[in-house]
Amino acid sequence: MLGNVIRQARKTFVAMPSGAKTGVVAATTLLALATASLVYATGGVQFAYLHLMYIPVVLSGLAFGVRGGVLAGIAGGLLLGPFMPLNTSTGAMQQPVNWIYRLTSFALIGTLVGAGAQLLRRQLRELEWLHEHHPDTGLLNLAGLLKELDEMICKRDRQARVSSLHHAAE
Repeated sequence: MLGNVIRQARKTFVAMPSGAKTGVVAATTLLALATASLVYATGGVQFAYLHLMYIPVVLSGLAFGVRGGVLAGIAGGLLLGPFMPLNTSTGAMQQPVNWIYRLTSFALIGTLVGAGAQLLRRQLRELEWLHEHHPDTGLLNLAGLLKELDEMICKRDRQARVSSLHHAAE
């Protein structure tokens, strides 16, 4: 049971396939642009809708670690920054200190989430290793031996099928 949970977590979080990474980049970009559009459409950064930008920042930090979180934070800060009005109806622009502070906050949140995600990934890899190895000797334990045996049997069965297909073709 624990082995299955660990393997599933590794598949979806630790060893994210490239297709999933592409999907996260697309989703993060779409969410950031949609948030910027919503903020503009609802009257500017004076209203609380700008806090929706934390969603793509956190998502990027979870998926790509510190670098992804920082990049998403900077991008979000720039989208809601120098060219986004404080109030769209009056055209009043924000003070630079406001959007720079917001950009810094987004980048800091992205950094913290990314660091936490990297730490979690490291711990999950260690747990996966410990599930199949003795911590003191590094040798395979029963779960590790059974996994190796299962892999050897599967490999032998595949080779036997290929061999029988090859003989049947002759």
